[in-house]
Amino acid sequence: MANFSNGGRYFWLCVAMVVAINTLRGDSYEYKVAVTGKWLEPPFNRTEVYNQWASKTRFRAGDSLYFKYKEPDCLLVVSQEDYSKCNSTNPLSLYNDGETVFNLTRPGLFFFISGIPSHCQKGQRLIVRVLGDMPYGSPPALPPSYPFPLPPQPYSLSPSPSPLPNFAIPSMPSTFSLYMASSLLSTLALFLFNKL
Repeated sequence: MANFSNGGRYFWLCVAMVVAINTLRGDSYEYKVAVTGKWLEPPFNRTEVYNQWASKTRFRAGDSLYFKYKEPDCLLVVSQEDYSKCNSTNPLSLYNDGETVFNLTRPGLFFFISGIPSHCQKGQRLIVRVLGDMPYGSPPALPPSYPFPLPPQPYSLSPSPSPLPNFAIPSMPSTFSLYMASSLLSTLALFLFNKL
């Protein structure tokens, strides 16, 4: 077995810590909510385009949504009732900076609408279901279904839009990442200091 000097042991311990920290960086993602690059009124009466995309995406606590839009539009977070009525008069949160990052901080449903009622009525609205943290070894969750029926939509021959590329945001470690990082760090520390 190799004989490590104190300097060599500290070097390898630092390497292990860097690997562990990179492993802990997490599994959170930022999703761009967009039709043709922006949060806007969907074209061609595609009133469910945003919800079709969201229903195929698994959002987790720690993920975030990126909305890009132009004035006079804005982004509203609303109650389920205000969502269903496209009511923009009583928002839970209002964003009008043109580029909003909304952090999904908890499991559950989030309701978003355009601040322009006619845009909301034409489909510029979104329901996001956020899943909780899954313990290590659990099977993947089934695709989300909403606890209330969505209105029927007219048949369209055009293909469903695909979301624009998503990119990772290192922010929230998963249970598996924590387990792997701590195992790696513990094993390496034992090896370096006790010469297994």
